[in-house]
Amino acid sequence: MKFPNAFDGIKKLFTAEILEIVSIVAGVIAGIAGAIAYGADQTGHPEAVGAPAAIAAVVAIIAAILLIASAIISFLGINNASKDEPEFKNAVTAVIVTIVLSVISGFLPDSLKVVSALIDTVNTCLSVYISYTVVKGICNLAAQLNNAEMVERGNRVITYIIVAALLGAIADFVQTVWIKDPKANLNVILGAVILIFGLVKGVAYIIYLSKAKKMLQNA
Repeated sequence: MKFPNAFDGIKKLFTAEILEIVSIVAGVIAGIAGAIAYGADQTGHPEAVGAPAAIAAVVAIIAAILLIASAIISFLGINNASKDEPEFKNAVTAVIVTIVLSVISGFLPDSLKVVSALIDTVNTCLSVYISYTVVKGICNLAAQLNNAEMVERGNRVITYIIVAALLGAIADFVQTVWIKDPKANLNVILGAVILIFGLVKGVAYIIYLSKAKKMLQNA
């Protein structure tokens, strides 16, 4: 195996991305359960609030734990991969900053919603940068292995990542700035759009990581 450290790192990144996607799905489930609880409360059925509210709380906690675990495993994977390809080193600091900001955001009171929103925006930008750097690092490894197909595929994935991030950012901006009622239909739709863009990016990214694993394993 020509790049054993990169292979081990990509395996970890693959695992981390699966955890992140599961976390997103868990977040959707928590949101649906929360909406059911809210609807029951608003329609005068308080006895039907308890179960969905409890499910929403528990699943939200699980989603948060999975997201933190994903970030830590990503850091370990990128750090390993950087021993074989310098491009990955550019993402190591970004992952550390993301983890620190996520922890800080989790402890911020409701009175600092603006700061929390700013941290979320920074983390989103860092996430895009990390994904871009990882794919770029894999492209560099593919080039060294004379695998033109993986280089071309990697460039397409980078385009997906950037486009999904931009569209998601636009939807998030509209949702935050112009829609005041968190229960408004448009707000719910935009929230779903943001999640869909995240899932599309995640699926394209994880497929590429899977192919990168096979490429490095056979190198």
